[in-house]
Amino acid sequence: MRKRIETDGYARHQDLHWNEFPRWRNLNDEVTTLTGPKPDLTYAFPIIDTSKAPASEPIYSVDTQVQGFSLQTLRALRRDPKVELTSAPTTPIRRYQEAQHPVVGAEHLICFPWAIVEAKRSNSRRAAEDEVFCFCQAANASAAALSLREKLAQKAGDTSPAHDALVIFAFTCVGPSVRLWVTHRNEVSFHVKVRARHCTNTKRETEHHQN
Repeated sequence: MRKRIETDGYARHQDLHWNEFPRWRNLNDEVTTLTGPKPDLTYAFPIIDTSKAPASEPIYSVDTQVQGFSLQTLRALRRDPKVELTSAPTTPIRRYQEAQHPVVGAEHLICFPWAIVEAKRSNSRRAAEDEVFCFCQAANASAAALSLREKLAQKAGDTSPAHDALVIFAFTCVGPSVRLWVTHRNEVSFHVKVRARHCTNTKRETEHHQN
């Protein structure tokens, strides 16, 4: 079941298939079909359909930051043969034509994912295998998200110091074990790296606080 939760500044989606990456190589050898990432949770920036903005909020038509994340602008950048900027992990933005398809589903109104979550239930018999499987799924999705951000910086000609800090956060949750990973491109080898930054056990943390 897909579910969208939107707060100030970001949107969260559940079980969203990133079909803009149909031939994306899966890092898990057990998955042989190239279907594209499908994180359990996707955190991204919302795309704003300014044509549907309420009249009581005129800022939608004049704020340059809002316009930069508007459906109309991102769709134009995606279809411009000189730019071809992919901002959304799903395909409806590329296919969007207001006259023929005036409505885009809420689950597709997101761009430039910045964090993902992969979770599996605890299975003591397959704990190690589940950890690896979950990590591969997280690495697959976070590398795809990183590619969107990198292409944006490249096409925008961004040479600022912030350009070197392009990272995607990934969380893997296997039972009570939670790990935080940071995905980035190594500035020397230029390979994409996924590094563990934090690990905790929610069960032990809960028991500790209860005692």
